[in-house]
Amino acid sequence: MNMKMVRNGILAFAGVILLGWFCNILAAAIPVSLIEEHIRESAVTLEQEGPFKPVIGETYYDSIADNNTDAWMLLLLDYEGEEGLLQRSLGGYFKAYENTSNTDAWAFDLFISSQGENPMEQGTLTYSRYWHGWMLPLKVLLIFMNYEDIRYVSMAAIFSLVLACIFLLRKRNLGYYAMAFLAAVFFMLPVTAMVSFEYSFVMYIILISHVILLKFYEKIRDSIGIPVYFLIIGMTVCYFDFLTYPALTLGFSLITCLFLELGENVRGIKNLLNLILRSCMWGTGYAGMWVAKWVIGTLVLKTNVFTAALAQLELRTSNTDGVSEITENVISFGMTLERNLEVYRNTGFLAVGLTFLLIFVYWIIRRKSYRVVSKMVSVLPVFILTAMIPFAWCFILKNHTYIHRNFTSNVFVIVVLAFFGCLAYLQELPSFTCQAKGETQM
Repeated sequence: MNMKMVRNGILAFAGVILLGWFCNILAAAIPVSLIEEHIRESAVTLEQEGPFKPVIGETYYDSIADNNTDAWMLLLLDYEGEEGLLQRSLGGYFKAYENTSNTDAWAFDLFISSQGENPMEQGTLTYSRYWHGWMLPLKVLLIFMNYEDIRYVSMAAIFSLVLACIFLLRKRNLGYYAMAFLAAVFFMLPVTAMVSFEYSFVMYIILISHVILLKFYEKIRDSIGIPVYFLIIGMTVCYFDFLTYPALTLGFSLITCLFLELGENVRGIKNLLNLILRSCMWGTGYAGMWVAKWVIGTLVLKTNVFTAALAQLELRTSNTDGVSEITENVISFGMTLERNLEVYRNTGFLAVGLTFLLIFVYWIIRRKSYRVVSKMVSVLPVFILTAMIPFAWCFILKNHTYIHRNFTSNVFVIVVLAFFGCLAYLQELPSFTCQAKGETQM
């Protein structure tokens, strides 16, 4: 990493923090009166569905929409206290109410109770360890539409972004990787992200960052540098996400960059060095954004945000199954792994996976791509190490991954992308050779 890239990284880091905080201030400045009606309408929808609604069915665990967290998000948006604008932009304040819903989903009950007749207010709470970057886009949307309308718009947006990624991959003559990318998207169950606020933001970050990367790869590489782009992605997912499956943004980007560099003759140890540097930059952005929030929050709110944040970090990385505190019930890495992988033990996932596998096997036989398998040696470690990311995530965050398998299981989609990406790479190698000879690709 040269000095120019270090300078770009520092400027990008500071710029994202300032931009993020500015957007939080804008969100806090929007009067709650503009969204109150649509929040009430949204409460009706959520109350009818309950805190955890299966979109496909209960056996498809990752299709269960987290209406509990979505309700919490709406409750946060519905707050307009006496604190100053800067305090509200960082405090994550929300009102507590006497529980009249009684579903045993704490946040869901608070929100539904807040929208009932004559709600009994019981004080103000704070959720300050997160940036809550989702507040501005969601609050703006709620000015014009309710929860159901936003779901429909989100469906159209996610579908369009997936198509845009496929189109741009094809435009870069990466048609085989486009199929691997599509397979991974199917395993993410985008329908869940379409109807759940909490899950949608990681999906948006993956897709939008890919549209930008595929459209402007050369400009990014020659200006700020690809490692700095990974830094920005890590910061962005920390800013918007509720610790769902943020590692997907790293895994997808690592493999996509490997394909974008196919024509640059990047081989051997260079691929490994790129993976290490980019992963470190993503991690620096992700962890750095967390710490920046705690520092700024502590200074502005005049309360030690680190205390609650580090307590949660200790809980989420513990070997117990506690939801709100460390318990005596010990869980192992194997138990966490088994619980998350159980999500994919369904006929539907098997059918989709086998279909894509048969397509790739057909291409390999038809195009005799196995003849260039020896050239995969230099890139195979990159695919393998990328596929190890979800296992490392699962090992470090055992408590969180064990408890929240309905969405943390999505981190294993990286394995799906790495596997089909490897088969796609085998196809793309002769394709690039053919292009050099003036022949056409798939």
